[in-house]
Amino acid sequence: MRKALKLPAAAEALRRGLLAAYHSGGRAWLFTPARSARSETLDQIFRLGRGLMLLVSDGGIADLGLPSPPQGDGGLLSCTFSPAGLKALKTRLCKRRARALEGPDKLPWLFVSENRLLQNHAAEARLMEACLSLKPSHPLAFCAALLAPTGEPYPEDRLHSILDREGIPLLSEEDLKLLRLHHRELLQPAGVSEIALLSGTFKLHSFFSEIDQRYHWAFTHGDFPGHGRTPPLVRLESECLTGHVLGSRLCDCGVQLERALERIHNEGRGALVYLRQEGRGIGLLRKLQAYHLQQRRRMDTVDANLALGLPADARDYLIGAQILHRLGVRTVRLLTNNPRKVAGLERYGILVSERLPHKVGSSSHNRRYLQTKKARLGHLL
Repeated sequence: MRKALKLPAAAEALRRGLLAAYHSGGRAWLFTPARSARSETLDQIFRLGRGLMLLVSDGGIADLGLPSPPQGDGGLLSCTFSPAGLKALKTRLCKRRARALEGPDKLPWLFVSENRLLQNHAAEARLMEACLSLKPSHPLAFCAALLAPTGEPYPEDRLHSILDREGIPLLSEEDLKLLRLHHRELLQPAGVSEIALLSGTFKLHSFFSEIDQRYHWAFTHGDFPGHGRTPPLVRLESECLTGHVLGSRLCDCGVQLERALERIHNEGRGALVYLRQEGRGIGLLRKLQAYHLQQRRRMDTVDANLALGLPADARDYLIGAQILHRLGVRTVRLLTNNPRKVAGLERYGILVSERLPHKVGSSSHNRRYLQTKKARLGHLL
């Protein structure tokens, strides 16, 4: 049975024009898309929130006929707005009338550039991202801080008590990642071509991701995805310049890539999704620094990453899941020795019906590396 991808409760609330909360760095915010907000939602945010403002993205600037924002990601561009005036603003926003922001009662508004949204880690950008993921055509959101009467943040237990009492769901960082799967504009197809490789002929699909500003690829073969049949054979391969291109023998990546393409071609139907997350997500420079620690201090690959202040494995499979969704795939037979890839895909709604081992042997150069993957990263070798 196909696994349905369930939206977080906070996302469902936003979609219905209700309030949701976001908690990060010890502070909490209430927010909702402005154009679909219900009157009771506005009453609730007036009653509970402090420092109310309107978040405006690029589309909202054009939509309301507002003046161009200052250079950069924004700033407060007007003064205070009364609750009565805000209710009037709600009506005017529905009619797309720019004069809603004219007159003595003005709402502070913050411009958040959509082009830099995913690189902006401010709370306001996170709120705008959530709203646009669910309602791309609603580039406006109401936002207010949820603070105690003293102006200080609520203790966490008190915060949760208030949210439970008011029926306001909380959006987590993990929920935000899940919402990105629903924002189709975050992954753009960039072309398809046929390519002849040593292992056979494949279709090469190119995708550009707004999440990391990189191109990622999928190599598909045969009748793909082939609905109504055995799930296709799929391999998620993370970029490894040293192993894939330069033929480094310190890892097994180069052989894994070659064997995966061969197995998919021999299978007659499947895909290899190539993700640009070098060095288990830490990047090429950091990977080479980790190599140095492994060679000079005899650290293993996990301890070297940790010594650099980095996670042992920083990879995330959201973009891989987005690519599979775009290719029309919801269920796969996954070629991997890494249980985290299974969990990483299923977290984003791709059902793994079967995990197939992908062992390629070892050598004197990579034996310690493979032992570390087995003992410390949980690979099934």
